[in-house]
Amino acid sequence: MAATGLVDSVLMATHWAFVRPLSKQYPTCQFVAHPSCLQEDAVWSTGSMMGGFDALLEMLARDRGDAFAQLCATHLLISAPEKLTPILPGHRNHHDDAILRLQEWIESHHAQAITIERMGREIGMTERTLKRRFQLATRLSPTVYIQKVRVDQAKKLLLATDLSIKAIAYEVGYENVSFFVRVFKTHAGATPSEWRKGEQAGSL
Repeated sequence: MAATGLVDSVLMATHWAFVRPLSKQYPTCQFVAHPSCLQEDAVWSTGSMMGGFDALLEMLARDRGDAFAQLCATHLLISAPEKLTPILPGHRNHHDDAILRLQEWIESHHAQAITIERMGREIGMTERTLKRRFQLATRLSPTVYIQKVRVDQAKKLLLATDLSIKAIAYEVGYENVSFFVRVFKTHAGATPSEWRKGEQAGSL
């Protein structure tokens, strides 16, 4: 794509190992190491295999809505339940490296108690700066992002396991089951039990 001259001055994602050689070979293009995907104008680029999934889900989210893209991610990307990774279409299309690192950290620590203070320590940012940059990059507050990660993980466990709602609440980071149910309903439009029954009925 870079050789065509059609993406001159367009910021494009690539693997970190290729940033320097590509920049040297195509000096009119801008390359950045990015673990997910970037979109600028009509150009999509990815820096990893999973970035391709992120780009696909982002396109689905824009065309059919975030709920549909989330459902596709839930159904298509399930492998071993213990290795399920939350995928949130539409919230990685940025190039703030610190926030991308924080998003990855949140997704791998979502079952733990996560505070703004702890997140700030992880990436060396004040709480005020973290909140501002996170909102600017992802269009979500850190708190809402954590909730979405946990709900996304809960959906996968609801589909892939027979765990009780209480057990799933604990698995995704909630000790208060009633609060988990309220958060889940806020983001999914149904309680965990209702959502599981609906998905199981739809797959028959």
